[in-house]
Amino acid sequence: MDCSVFTLSLLCLLPLVDLIASLECSSTQYAWPSGNPQFCCDKCKPGTYIKSRDKTTCTIDCRPCTGNLYTDTYNAKECKNCGDCDKENMEEVVSCRSTHAIECRCKAGFNCGDDECSYCTETPATAAPSTATRGTTAASTNSTQDTVWFMIIICLLCLGIALVILTKMKTLLLRLVNSKSVKFKIQEEEGEEEKEEEPSTPVQEVCGKCDQLIDV
Repeated sequence: MDCSVFTLSLLCLLPLVDLIASLECSSTQYAWPSGNPQFCCDKCKPGTYIKSRDKTTCTIDCRPCTGNLYTDTYNAKECKNCGDCDKENMEEVVSCRSTHAIECRCKAGFNCGDDECSYCTETPATAAPSTATRGTTAASTNSTQDTVWFMIIICLLCLGIALVILTKMKTLLLRLVNSKSVKFKIQEEEGEEEKEEEPSTPVQEVCGKCDQLIDV
């Protein structure tokens, strides 16, 4: 009898054991108790810190960060200092809030001296500024326009030179054609003159031949 009661109790506890073994809490919760978690308890939100926690329940005392303090994670044990932008050549970008620290940047003409931007150094004169100004934009635009006009002038000069070369080549070709035509005409005239200068048969010789034919 006792054995059957014990077995029945184990069977009844199996669903609870499975529930405990499969307990999964979200990123904004924590499993409690830590040794044998049975519940998912809410964490303290960013902007607050844990003042105290009940040892027997999920009850947790979250207190807000005030003044120049903040927390940006869940269940923070203490608030952190926001810091300030009082350093030389530095200015504030985002004010301190309970959920995030203050954000600073270097003033115009200065750059961060390290990765954390804990101090600012003057921008060298040869280096380009980190933020483009109206003057820089205008100078860049003027430079682009000057380059375009320079290219147009170069193209026009090249076109003019090409036209001059073509004109000279045309003149030389015309002269060459004309000289060949004149030479051909001279050769034709010389041929006609040679034909005209060929000796003609005298009339007496022709008549003599005729008399000879008649006597026969």
